[in-house]
Amino acid sequence: MSPTILPAFLSSLAIGIACTSPQETNKTLVTTTEVNPTVVLETSNKKINIKVSIARTPTDRQKGLMFRESLQPNEGMFFIFPHTERLSFWMKNTYVPLDIIFINEAMEIVGIVENAEPMTLESRHVEKQSRYVLEVIAGTCRKHNIKSGQKIITQDINLALVR
Repeated sequence: MSPTILPAFLSSLAIGIACTSPQETNKTLVTTTEVNPTVVLETSNKKINIKVSIARTPTDRQKGLMFRESLQPNEGMFFIFPHTERLSFWMKNTYVPLDIIFINEAMEIVGIVENAEPMTLESRHVEKQSRYVLEVIAGTCRKHNIKSGQKIITQDINLALVR
């Protein structure tokens, strides 16, 4: 690069960095750090690894697993909400039955809705407040004896919200 172009390049680079908001920077970090996001369900005698897609934006959370025609036993979706509250889910345009696992900030399961019927607008919730929700194929909780009070572990998941 010629000496006369270098100052202009450095100036435009500095302006580009200064114009990047913290939120935009955070989006980049979240995207690049979640290479193999996994939720580990811990029972008394084993650990079950679930590869997850992350739903952290309002649009992602609203869409969830809609229009997915299948889900493997070791796959799911992990929802991150901005704060703890009594969460409610529906199965609109969701083709596969699901177990819906509600999790508090301490990463403890606070309730489970098993075998949620697909393609309905019925509200699914538990009585306790939660911050995170894990959706997995129906039958997972029964098969692996997953219950309220058990802990989960997140791996390669940035729990910060983008928005």
